[in-house]
Amino acid sequence: MAAASGGIAGGHELTCEVAIDVLRAGGNAADAAVAAFAAMFITEPAMASPGGGGFATVAGPQLPAQVFDFFCHTPITKRPVEQVEYRPITVDFGDDTELFYAGNGSAATPGSIAGIFALHKSFGTLPLKDLFAPAITLMKSGVALNSFQHFDLTLLKEILLLEPEGRAIFLQEGQFKREGDVVMMPQLADFMEVLALEGQDMFYRGEVARECAAIHKDRGGLLRREDFEKYECKIRTPRQFTLGDWKFSTVPGPFLGGAIFEFVSRSFASHRAAYDNFYAAIYEAIWQVLPMQKDQARLDHSLSRGLPPMPDRRGATSHFSVTDRDGLAVSLTTSIGEGSGLFLPSSGVHLNNMLGELALLPGDLHSWWPDQRLNSMMSPTIGRHKDGSIWSMGTGGAGRIPFVLAQVVGQKVWGLDESLQELITRPRIFATEDVLHYERPIDPFSWARHHNNRKVWSPDSLFFGGVNTVMHRGNHFEGAADHRRQGVVKLL
Repeated sequence: MAAASGGIAGGHELTCEVAIDVLRAGGNAADAAVAAFAAMFITEPAMASPGGGGFATVAGPQLPAQVFDFFCHTPITKRPVEQVEYRPITVDFGDDTELFYAGNGSAATPGSIAGIFALHKSFGTLPLKDLFAPAITLMKSGVALNSFQHFDLTLLKEILLLEPEGRAIFLQEGQFKREGDVVMMPQLADFMEVLALEGQDMFYRGEVARECAAIHKDRGGLLRREDFEKYECKIRTPRQFTLGDWKFSTVPGPFLGGAIFEFVSRSFASHRAAYDNFYAAIYEAIWQVLPMQKDQARLDHSLSRGLPPMPDRRGATSHFSVTDRDGLAVSLTTSIGEGSGLFLPSSGVHLNNMLGELALLPGDLHSWWPDQRLNSMMSPTIGRHKDGSIWSMGTGGAGRIPFVLAQVVGQKVWGLDESLQELITRPRIFATEDVLHYERPIDPFSWARHHNNRKVWSPDSLFFGGVNTVMHRGNHFEGAADHRRQGVVKLL
């Protein structure tokens, strides 16, 4: 650990620089989180947008943990599927292909803007116009695509180029932008400037809501003015559990991720004494939860809705963790799915495609319930040690999210005396009922007794997510960022 007065671990160099600059200027972790989240709209456009959603867990030395739920919400009114524009998109990952649905009908009510304003209202100390200013500058001057962002955007280019507004952002001389090319979002910059002055009603009750409703009404979408007007960020009591000397706070029910994270962690703790191999113990813990995905009462009595299938897709999700000198910590995970392809013409806001994410639905396409929060595996988490240390963590990675976090905290409980960076660099495993997934150099053949079908991944694959974490212990900070998604750590 290093002596410092704050730190962030996130998905992009500039996302982290923005947060550090806010901390340097006297802002707290919530201020830094707001600024970093806004910056993600341009630095990580495959993952974040005002048209997306997510969760943030917040805690401090004298502050009980809270979870800000700003995930996407299904439309109030459901129309027959033949009246809805769902565009099937097959994404080729090289080692596999996956089917998603984009188009206007795939967009759920976005929550990112409500999340920003709720977080700022609760804990912010600096004016929003100052916190948005770095993102606005980046949107106007442009951000050069690094290798990971270029890779991710290229996977989604069929969606990004569906509409003229997307083509204006991501094409250069008729070709999709390459690594090193600059992405600019001047319309989104103008929108953010006005948003800082007029407040979130501009988004949920004003121009954005009106424009989106008009487009959706005429072009196969589902969102109406009332969907925006009714949306709210919900501040929830976190799900909490103890493991060793740590008490963890994460996303509560009715969302699935936190329940699986707790169950796998507890199951691992009960199995560890019987094994001399960490991966054998965590494998048995994962195996225990798999049948329970189909039996919500066994997994968690608070899960009052049907559970989606256990997904093994990659997920366009990003996470950052930030803490300040006073011990306030924010753990924030966000996503736009793959995006619907609709960039609202007046603002440049790219709407999500959460209704086209089969992993979030209880059944097939168009099986969602009206006027409900969509389910999620996102699990931004904050741990508090008996000695007062604060540990902020989270990851992208869709269905692997709670399993990966359980492995990271399990390694601490196992007693591995390693740095955070060494812990999150360690290889990972994941399993569905049919397939065991693992990274080299793990050798599962002596203990993977439930699976004959096994898939090995390279250590650089984004399949296993991107854990970004910061720990504050006394006057010292330690951070770690995941090489799998080119994460970055910055300490002040």
